[in-house]
Amino acid sequence: MGSAMGMDVSFSDVQGLWEAGKKMRRRGDRSVSAKFTFSFIPAVTWAIWLTRNQALFRGVSPYVENTWNTVIHSVKDWGVHCAGAPRVGYVNERFVLD
Repeated sequence: MGSAMGMDVSFSDVQGLWEAGKKMRRRGDRSVSAKFTFSFIPAVTWAIWLTRNQALFRGVSPYVENTWNTVIHSVKDWGVHCAGAPRVGYVNERFVLD
């Protein structure tokens, strides 16, 4: 996931993801690309939550690919609306700001 954002960040669980997000926040960067990057952490947790709910309440088998697609769509949408990026793309397994 970190490589999709162009970050040198690795984590193995949700707590590691949260810690990675806090490190990025501490840098204090307020640029569009930084705000866009900050949208990644909530997008991942949101996708995990939706996947969990579908499995628990609808009996849908969780698939990593479906969860990742939810992350991609959320990040693209939130990057435009929350970070002020003119357009967000996903090319060659990386997010790009146009």
